[in-house]
Amino acid sequence: MEIEMAKIGDHGIRFNLWIDFSQLNAIFSDTDGNLQPVARKDCGNTHIVLAPLQDQLLRGRCKIKGWIFWTPVVNNAPEASDRERIAKFISELPNANFIQDLTQLDQIYRWAEWKNECIWIAKCFMAGRGSVDNPLLRPLEEGEIDQYYHDSCWLTVDFYENLWKLIHLKDRRIKAAFNKLEWSFESPRQLLEEIIASEINGEFSNILKPRYEHHVKELKKLAKLAHRSYKGFLSQKDRTELARLKEKHSQPNTWLTRLIDVSRGLAETDEFFQVRVAIHDEIMRGICKLQQDAACKPELRRQGQISEIWIDGAKRIGINNGWRA
Repeated sequence: MEIEMAKIGDHGIRFNLWIDFSQLNAIFSDTDGNLQPVARKDCGNTHIVLAPLQDQLLRGRCKIKGWIFWTPVVNNAPEASDRERIAKFISELPNANFIQDLTQLDQIYRWAEWKNECIWIAKCFMAGRGSVDNPLLRPLEEGEIDQYYHDSCWLTVDFYENLWKLIHLKDRRIKAAFNKLEWSFESPRQLLEEIIASEINGEFSNILKPRYEHHVKELKKLAKLAHRSYKGFLSQKDRTELARLKEKHSQPNTWLTRLIDVSRGLAETDEFFQVRVAIHDEIMRGICKLQQDAACKPELRRQGQISEIWIDGAKRIGINNGWRA
C-alpha cells in the first residue's frame, strides 16, 4: 500500500491509499449492499471522509482518496499567550508527518482518534482545572466519551500544567542545572513542547512497528508497578519487570526524565521544587491508579481496554490464543 499526503491549511490532511476489494465493500456498501460514492467516519473533533477511485484498480486493490478534518483550537495570532501557544501545539499532535508512513486504514482511524483526544486535552488546558466551562462535560453527559476518557484527559492536563509551572517559573535554575551542551531551547515553552511531543508521538508510533502487542493484562501490570514505584515500594525483581514492560510499551522521553531528575536534585534545597516534584509524583500515581481501575471497574471500562495486536499496520483484536482480551 502507499499513501500520498498533502496538508490542507491548519485544519486538514488529504491522502491517497490503496486498499483491498474486501475493505472497499465493507467501507462503502450501504445496508442493501450498494456501493456509495463516499463514506464518513466521525471521531468527535475529527472527521474522516473517504471516496473510492474506481478507475484505479490493481491486483485486487482499489485506490481511495481521503480527508481528515478538524477544528483548530486557537489561531496563530502574534499576540497569543504562552498558554494559547501550548494549547495549539497540543492540538496539532500527533505529528501530521505520520500520515505518510501509515499503510492501513486502521492506522488512519487510530491517528484521527489520537488527534481527537489531543484537541480535547488542548481545550481543557485552555480552560483550566475547575473551570465552569469544562469542555468535556457535554460529551460526557451525551455519551460521546466515558468517565475514564474524561478523567484521563484531565489528569494529562494536570501533568502538563504542573510541568509548565515548574519550567517557566524556575527556568533559569533548571537551565543552569542542565549540562550546557544539553540545553538547546529558545524558551521554557519549547522545552515543555518537546516533552509533550515525545510523549504523544512516542506512544502513537507503537503502531508503526512491524509488530506491536497492546496487551491489557501487561499494561495493567505496568500501571500497578509504576504506581508502587512512585511510593517507593518495589523489589529488585519488580524494578526489573517494570523496566521490561516500559521498554515494550512506551518510548523513552529523554527530556522529561532529565527535567524530573534535575528537579529532584534541586528539591533537596529548594521548597518550590519539593512541592512541584511531590505534585508530579501524585499526578503520576493518579494516572497509574486510573489505568488499573479501567480494567476492573465497569463504569470506567472503554473500548480501549481491549487487547489487540498490530501487524504491519493492520489491527487484530485479542492478540494470541490463550490471551484474555
